[in-house]
Amino acid sequence: MSSPQKRKANRLNAQRSTGPRSVRGKRSSSLNALLHGLSVPVDQLVQPQIVTRLQQLIEEEGIDPDSARDLSLKILDFERNIARELDSFPPYQEPLPRSSEELMGLIRKDWPEMDMLDDIADEEIFFTGGLSRRTFKTNISMKTKMIKLWFRVDSKARLRERKSQEFAGRYLRRASNQLLKSLRAAFA
Repeated sequence: MSSPQKRKANRLNAQRSTGPRSVRGKRSSSLNALLHGLSVPVDQLVQPQIVTRLQQLIEEEGIDPDSARDLSLKILDFERNIARELDSFPPYQEPLPRSSEELMGLIRKDWPEMDMLDDIADEEIFFTGGLSRRTFKTNISMKTKMIKLWFRVDSKARLRERKSQEFAGRYLRRASNQLLKSLRAAFA
């Protein structure tokens, strides 16, 4: 339980929290629900016959029709969140350590320009009999920059994936809590 001072401070902070203020921020936040569809009411997504049948099954247990409908929607919402969690995110497996050959293969797959740099060096060796210091330094410098950029892009992709998983988990927890509240209210 929080203290009265803490509750008062929380209320004051909540009044100052007004959400996005710029036009771009408002437009961006208005599209948040469209990213994953988990905020869309479940009765708009499933066939009415499913909701009705589930409601009838719950009513057979002695629950009044309004509570049965609410409970059936909460169950379907929970099922939707579980399905998304299972479909989108397989169980976590520790990534295998990558060898330098594997990493270079991944980088070369994403950036064929690495092979182009090798081709330029090979052509110079073929036509002149050697590789100039300038071509060598340029080649190494560009490859180093590409590798660093690849690691940056790869880490951002991993971060996006982790945030997406956390986001889905938040919706699953919300659906679980709502289902539990409905069950307690129905059987109280």
